[in-house]
Amino acid sequence: MKNLGVNYGLVFTAWGAGGVFGPLLGGMVRDVTGTYGVAFAVSAVLSTLGIIITMIIKAPDKALAAKKVHLPAGLLNCPHCGEGISLQASTQKH
Repeated sequence: MKNLGVNYGLVFTAWGAGGVFGPLLGGMVRDVTGTYGVAFAVSAVLSTLGIIITMIIKAPDKALAAKKVHLPAGLLNCPHCGEGISLQASTQKH
């Protein structure tokens, strides 16, 4: 839910661009080839590619993403909570 606004904006921007350029490109293909068949075939291939990519890509693992955070020198990530822990001698337990 935290990226809903950004995702919504990207989806509808792409939808708008497709609405503007799709018919223009389809018309140009029709003028060159004499048929809309090629334009429909290209659209079908791109739609299928989008479906396949959607099925393959998964959300990033939060635990893995937390481990990739680069901390300043002298700090380590706690394996339990991901919080930065100082390497300096400390009497506090984490």
